[in-house]
Amino acid sequence: APPLDVVVCWGEVVNRGVVFDMDWAQKMMDIFHDTIPPSQHPHLQWLHSPSAGELMIAFNAATTEPFPPIQFREVRTYAKVEEILRRPEVVRLWPEVDADQDDKRLNVLDGPEHRALRSMVQPLFTPKALNAIEEALVGVLDTILASINGDKSVDANLEISGPLNLQSLSVFTGLSVESLAAWEIRAKNRIRRLSPDVPNVQLHEIAFFRSLEEDKSQWFNSEKPPEGSLLAHFLNLDLSVKEIYDACGNLLQSVILAGVDVTRSLINQILNHLNEHPELWDVFRQHPEVIPKAIEEFLRFYSTSEQLQWLVAKRDFQVEGEVFQAGERLRIFIKEANRDPDVFERPDEFRLDRPQRRHLAFGLGAHHCLGAWLVRTQVRIMLEKLAQRTDIIENLKTK
Repeated sequence: APPLDVVVCWGEVVNRGVVFDMDWAQKMMDIFHDTIPPSQHPHLQWLHSPSAGELMIAFNAATTEPFPPIQFREVRTYAKVEEILRRPEVVRLWPEVDADQDDKRLNVLDGPEHRALRSMVQPLFTPKALNAIEEALVGVLDTILASINGDKSVDANLEISGPLNLQSLSVFTGLSVESLAAWEIRAKNRIRRLSPDVPNVQLHEIAFFRSLEEDKSQWFNSEKPPEGSLLAHFLNLDLSVKEIYDACGNLLQSVILAGVDVTRSLINQILNHLNEHPELWDVFRQHPEVIPKAIEEFLRFYSTSEQLQWLVAKRDFQVEGEVFQAGERLRIFIKEANRDPDVFERPDEFRLDRPQRRHLAFGLGAHHCLGAWLVRTQVRIMLEKLAQRTDIIENLKTK
């Protein structure tokens, strides 16, 4: 018989209750998240067993554990953040997901496994491959802008950043826009509760990755993906079905989760900034060569990720004389590091003449963002093309 699942919930009012449907349990957690203080959340425990008898034993043995506040060691300065992101003593300790899944997400792995997985996609980042993707992205944006009536109000989120990001990600991955749009909604809901101090966070992750696992088989058994895409590249590798499904499927998951919401949010912030400083459009129109530098300043100023909080010290180490002890949870403030006045003069100002200095928006070291090139290219093409559409710029509405 297939393994059985139940979710046991208990609290002050109900001693024990059972939920047999993971989707229903996730809806319960959404309601808890939006309406109840964390300390009062019912405790949920996922039980997974091939035997109803074993489930009953586990059910009877379930005990309430408190939701104590998690103590983080906060790191905010550029120098310390830069050093810690490179240190092998710092590991990513994400919640464990379904034991039946071969969890090989890039942000979970370290060492040789991580390097081997990243090396599988290197052929997609050759100059020839990147040029082909860039040509496709230009076509995507041309189509988007051609469909916009600049004489009317233009919703930046719905008419530009949303379609641009989903269609660009579709070009890169080979997945349909419809599939990515569905995952964008799920990923956004996941991000807002993905923190070590959110009650029942592991169960949130189990439910999320179960639903993602169900889609993986469709990705690799659908129509032939576009040539040059990530999915087509994986299917052309000399790998077994299991290797493709496990390693490649998890790598594809990583790209989707990193790209579907974060990049759209960055583009929205950039367009909102330009709405507040319309003189920059004139600069981009007359001097398009400054756009790449402007993108780096946008990335420093807004940061694709504001903080990292699933980092743990696996052994003692020191950074600039400060001792970090094994077992400490770290909260890294990327955005604050990117505005460190010791590194960036007048850091809260957006400056096109800022001296070049590496920002930390895409991370550093082994876990440097794999999609950094794609993000930069999307934004560059958008600014180059949109700067020529003064009718859209004058009617652009942002939040």
